[in-house]
Amino acid sequence: MKDAPGLTMDDREKAGSEPSSGHPEQSDKGDEMTFALPSAIGDRLKAYYNDVAAEPVPDRFLSLLERLDQAESRNADVQDKDGE
Repeated sequence: MKDAPGLTMDDREKAGSEPSSGHPEQSDKGDEMTFALPSAIGDRLKAYYNDVAAEPVPDRFLSLLERLDQAESRNADVQDKDGE
């Protein structure tokens, strides 16, 4: 049955028609899979992210950050002297 003006989705379902997308309605099991899969993927990604975030920062990165802070301090000192 083609979409007829004035019919609601409930009317089409009662008449046994397909949804307006042209695809037959999915079973409850298909709906569960549709929602379960992204949820499972999201849960695994969160767990992986939490594991990575809990790891200590490598010493070489800490050293680089310290050098960056020192360079920024020197630049700020130079700008303060130039601004006087």
